[in-house]
Amino acid sequence: MNTSTLLDTIALGESSTVQFKRTFDSVKKITNEVAAFLNTNGGKIIIGVDNDKSIIGISADKEDQLIQWLGSASTELHLTPPASITIEKHLIEGKMLIVVDVPNGVNKPYQTKEGSLIYVKNAADKRIASIEELRRMMQSSAQIHSDELPVNNTTFIDLDEKIVNNLLVKKIGKSITDFDVPYKTLLENIGFLINDRVTLAGLLIACANPQKYKPLFTIHCVHFDGIKITTDKYIDKENPFEGTIKDLFDKTMIFIGRNIKKEQEVSASFNSSPKWAVPREVFEELIVNAIVHRDYFINATIKVFMFSDRIEIISPGKLPNSQTIEKIKLNSSVPRNPILVTNALHILPYSGVGSGIPRAISKYGNIDLIDDRDKDLFIAVIKL
Repeated sequence: MNTSTLLDTIALGESSTVQFKRTFDSVKKITNEVAAFLNTNGGKIIIGVDNDKSIIGISADKEDQLIQWLGSASTELHLTPPASITIEKHLIEGKMLIVVDVPNGVNKPYQTKEGSLIYVKNAADKRIASIEELRRMMQSSAQIHSDELPVNNTTFIDLDEKIVNNLLVKKIGKSITDFDVPYKTLLENIGFLINDRVTLAGLLIACANPQKYKPLFTIHCVHFDGIKITTDKYIDKENPFEGTIKDLFDKTMIFIGRNIKKEQEVSASFNSSPKWAVPREVFEELIVNAIVHRDYFINATIKVFMFSDRIEIISPGKLPNSQTIEKIKLNSSVPRNPILVTNALHILPYSGVGSGIPRAISKYGNIDLIDDRDKDLFIAVIKL
């Protein structure tokens, strides 16, 4: 960071990724701040600046001590797991500042050795992480996946045996009766049951009414009259669609099919069927992507909003840490829900090789992809 950029950063004030500190009086306090940044989205700690943006500087007698503390704050002496941070010195207006650059951690959650606490950023401050945040951090580090977790109050009876049987036949050509193991053991082996409770994957794939236990895991479709979501007029809407992931996909495609603009080919006969203005395959790829790769640690519905100039497919959860828009356009795939991914191959029009987004763009190039990290959403905007 050069001097000009540093001054601009200070002028903009504190945020969830920038924090000012006059100084620190212990390595423990430094570790707490570093851990919070590592567990959230990374950021910078600028030491020698007051909350009101005034540059105070660090006194010469404290500089060496601060550098020593900073050097050890993110090591195994004070943090589990250890992490790597960058420390820079800057002389501004004759005053010494220290800038600590903390990355977005790749081995979350990071826990302080003293107190065994897990912090996350809360605007310009920090707080103790919630249970849900801990689960999502572990998911981002591939330590845990939401679709592998048991769903409270469920039992294997909640699973539709016919759906399970049909899936097994499609996957490996065998029915339930062909296996020489108890039915519950079979469910455990395919990832649908754990500790006598149905996993989230089992619930979404083979439960007749998943929304009994997870009411917000639905798809909400609305066709607005115009280009703004604030309008009080709509052309078509329904209550959020419920059912298995196959039900959600089918109902959503029917909704889009009856609302999408259709065009007749120039050379086609009068009795020929018109084509969708946006190829059906585009919606198949994007809806499947939203169902299979959404963040199920977030209790929210998938949304399909149709406007006169665009269609938005809004999926809960930003891209996983290592993913970017550029990477997914090039076939990069990091499965967030491995059991869903494995079984979606036999339930939905899904290949499982990370080609869905590139294929959708190849079929219809006028698509914007938005990784909204502040709102924790992934949005595909199809421009009409």
